[in-house]
Amino acid sequence: MIKTVFVAGYGCCSNIALTRAIESLLSEKGFALVNSLDEADFAVVNTCTVKTETEQRMLNKIKDASSRCHTVVTGCMANVQAGVLRINFPNISIVSPSLIELIPNVLSSSTPVTIIKTDKLPPLYPKVVNRRLIVPVARGCLGNCSYCIVKKALGDLRSYPPEHIIDCIKNTLTEKPLEIFITAQDTAVYGRDLHSHTDLVTLVNEILKFEGNFMIRIGMMTPNGAIAIKDRLLGLFRNERVYKFLHIPLQSGDDEILKSMGRQYDSRSFIELANFFRENIHDLTLVTDVIVGFPGEDDRSFRRTVEVIKAVKPDKVNISRFTPRPHTIANLMPQIPARIKATRSMEMTKICKMISLMRRREFLGTITKILTLKSMGPVFYGKTHSFIPILLKPLAYTEIGKFYEANISGLSSSGFKGVILRPYMLSRIV
Repeated sequence: MIKTVFVAGYGCCSNIALTRAIESLLSEKGFALVNSLDEADFAVVNTCTVKTETEQRMLNKIKDASSRCHTVVTGCMANVQAGVLRINFPNISIVSPSLIELIPNVLSSSTPVTIIKTDKLPPLYPKVVNRRLIVPVARGCLGNCSYCIVKKALGDLRSYPPEHIIDCIKNTLTEKPLEIFITAQDTAVYGRDLHSHTDLVTLVNEILKFEGNFMIRIGMMTPNGAIAIKDRLLGLFRNERVYKFLHIPLQSGDDEILKSMGRQYDSRSFIELANFFRENIHDLTLVTDVIVGFPGEDDRSFRRTVEVIKAVKPDKVNISRFTPRPHTIANLMPQIPARIKATRSMEMTKICKMISLMRRREFLGTITKILTLKSMGPVFYGKTHSFIPILLKPLAYTEIGKFYEANISGLSSSGFKGVILRPYMLSRIV
């Protein structure tokens, strides 16, 4: 009899890719994937623990799953909080994300086990879902931020060999992905741990040798990592099949706070980096992250962060209220009251929304290249070459997975509205 399994994954883009790898492994081993716990003989929960509220949500998900069926927990909580999991849920099995290939056998065993190993890369099983392929190129990082539990979970930088990544992508091209997401905790430092002449730019240029109607999105990178390759990175962004999208976390605009966080750049270098790309690519989508209420942040520190945001004008800012995480230095620092964090978060959110709206309005009436991703009744959904979602009034012969020129005619809740004008031909499209 075929056994059914429900796989739930949470967190960052890398964790989404890990969830899809687990699904592929289980399918290969004869398990039937189902869409709810009600249908499942087993469950796998791939966890995230980046924030306190995320951890609590994970515990609730695990409680629900383990009350219904034999459950395996993996992901960051498995690596860094196995003790918490075992105390709360004595009947679950805990498997490090580095050892996901063991999950099928663990599910078949009735005895709860704990298997942790953090110095090994998980196997790559890239899977195209909704015409999108997420490719983790590395795990871990070269930093040591004082607040980051993810570093404790994933450890130092470990990059996948470039030939392994290229082979995995090649094997999925028959499924015709429209978007390829390159992801890691810090994509800019890819390859620095390998004894070969490779880095992020070299890797992406190899991927671009494949022909097809797809766009590449390069994921988050630290400012200090991006500075080291900025000129060559600029060349990548000028390629028509690379989204003009740059995600570099600021975290704080105050240099003393950045030092306390353990970040390896200062506010001036962040501003110079952002300006470098903005000056060279006027329609770049710039995304950043800000933590409000980090220990030691006073009103002056917060104002400096606001000043940097106003100077750089990011298209999107991910704002987090600081929450102390176990096993981190910042957990031992004097904490800022929750009401102050809430006030600063609301103010920052208001400022960032105004900047984002102003930025999007600048593109009204302009013509841009878009890739159609799916049909939604009378309209098509796509992305601009700057990775902005756009709802499109189609031509009579509009197809999914094709490039077009479109006029940006309005704003939607998440991006643009537009009208497709004509097909757009890229230089290396089959």
